[in-house]
Amino acid sequence: MTQHYTWRVFGPQGPFLRSTADECLYSGAVRGGKTVAACLKVVTRASVPGAREGIGRKHANTIRPTTLKTLLEGDGVLPPVLPRGSYEHNQQRAEIKIHGCGEIVYFGLDDPLKIGSRSLTGFTGDEALEFEKADYDMLHTRVSLDVPGLKKQLNWVTNPGPPTHWLAEQFGILDESLALPGTEVFRTTTADNPHIGADYIARLQRQMSPTNYRRLVLGQWVGAEGLVLDNWDRAIHMQDREGPWEMTVVGIDDGVADPFVATLVHVDGRGRIHVERSWYAHELTVASKITLVRELIAPHMRTFAVCVVDPSAAQLKVDMIGANLPVMDADNSVIPGIERVRSALGVPLGEIFPRLTLASACASSRESMRTPPPPGGLMRSLIGEIESYEWRRIKGEAREMPEHRASHGPDSLRYALSRLGAIGPVVF
Repeated sequence: MTQHYTWRVFGPQGPFLRSTADECLYSGAVRGGKTVAACLKVVTRASVPGAREGIGRKHANTIRPTTLKTLLEGDGVLPPVLPRGSYEHNQQRAEIKIHGCGEIVYFGLDDPLKIGSRSLTGFTGDEALEFEKADYDMLHTRVSLDVPGLKKQLNWVTNPGPPTHWLAEQFGILDESLALPGTEVFRTTTADNPHIGADYIARLQRQMSPTNYRRLVLGQWVGAEGLVLDNWDRAIHMQDREGPWEMTVVGIDDGVADPFVATLVHVDGRGRIHVERSWYAHELTVASKITLVRELIAPHMRTFAVCVVDPSAAQLKVDMIGANLPVMDADNSVIPGIERVRSALGVPLGEIFPRLTLASACASSRESMRTPPPPGGLMRSLIGEIESYEWRRIKGEAREMPEHRASHGPDSLRYALSRLGAIGPVVF
């Protein structure tokens, strides 16, 4: 006997289920209805006769206790998404045939090549943060089966991750202008779930660090626990200011395989510091680097003082001096430099504004990348790197050095601040 249920969706679940975009990303905080949304989507699509919908996670051994449990058994007080008696389940073949409709196949992506022979009308990936870019590329090739009345589609549901994750890049999480054509994002917070009480959310806020609360409860794409600049907050520190400025410097982090980064930093008459621009470029000649710096400082020649350069960039400094650009070595003491930036992000006693602010342009990869990254490289921005700048971890323990992968913009910022100072009025 077939059971029947009426599901009441909440928040972005409805628009996610109705979307006909080529690719959809449902980005949800804890208890944000992600797995239910994934199962509802795949059942809705598999209800079309002839459909062959895939659903999966990165690791095959995690499907049954998570995604499949929600789909076929229910979760807590919630019934199964697929009503009992409405399907035949062949566990050996990992196939679910819905009576009078299409079918659902489930699998893991432990080895993307193992799905190379499948043809699907669509695929839904649960906890997509675990997927690798190679999985994503392979799944695109498998969604190739045409069924009248059913658009081929890929859907992804996940907890938020760091801004440098490939999903964030593909879907333009931090910069919508960079989203791939045909993509659509649906965001939810824990508070969107009508089954969650305010006391539960208040308890999470008391117990969690600010970073984890933002990511796991507010659904924001920020770095996980262990952020180096863990007192950074877009709502406080991302501001657009116009001066007047007392001094301007450029912090420079040089790179060969890594990007060259030049960060334009001002200080006003009260010692408040503002980052107007941070430009990233790849594979530049020294002459091109000098041209880029000149372009950056051109509107600010009245206040420009010096380029504060990575001390290891010996040849660049020689050539900049030869080009009549004032240069000084940055203080490259990593931990004191990081503490200088963290202190500048603080709000001084009796003040309402932080000592350090960054312009909104610093959040845009499109405005920050002066040359495209190499194939497979990341589109970067200073704010994106700040929100992904993490301490190196070994066996779960924080070490007193940051990870290198998102350090380039933050390094250029701490170089600049080593000249400007961070606490109190700036003294030169």
